Formats: sequence, C-alpha cells, structure tokens
Amino acid sequence: MAALKRLLSDLLRDAAKQPGVLQPAKLEGGLRLAFKIENGLTYCKIGRDRVYPSASEWKAVMDALPYYAPVQKPQGRGVGVDTRRWLWAKWATPGGQLELVSTVSTDTKRING
Repeated sequence: MAALKRLLSDLLRDAAKQPGVLQPAKLEGGLRLAFKIENGLTYCKIGRDRVYPSASEWKAVMDALPYYAPVQKPQGRGVGVDTRRWLWAKWATPGGQLELVSTVSTDTKRING
C-alpha cells in the first residue's frame, strides 16, 4: 500500500504541475490509473483490459490518495477505443495540493495511455 500511496502522490503532483495533461500509470497486476487536474477539478480513472476494475480496487485507490477525496464511489464507467474498461470520478481539487502530495519518486512503470 505504501508504494501505491507514493505513486498516487507522484501522479497528482505531476498532474498539478501540468494542468490538463493526463498522468497515466500501470500497476504490476494490470490495473491502469490515470489522473488529470484541470479547471479546479481532479479527474481519476482506473481501468483494466476487457473487464471493469472491482469495487475493492476502486476503494484501494481512494484510500491511498494523499488526501480524502469527496467522491468515494465511481461516478461513471466506460469502454475505451481499445478493450479497456474504465471507472471514473471527478472532484474539486483541494487547495494547496502541491503541498499535500509527496515528492518521492517511485519505481512503478509509467505508461502512455
């Protein structure tokens, strides 16, 4: 869980530094994460190839965020142009987010898309 917390902190920090740019990552088990911060909103999506992520995977991501997200359940789901199935949510970005997230880098493989 500590590695996931560091990864999410890094993704959110990068998203805050590059507004509007999607910050994706892929975990060893195949779960894909992506965050974007734009116009005062944080966008989160988690996905898997061919199947939707489980409720427990969504909860693990929400629990690992460096702050409490006001959205604890997915607001929507969708299918990508490939075979990925996504759960997503958005919420107001907390003020001072750069101070809330860690600057520790991770060894988790980052992906494009």
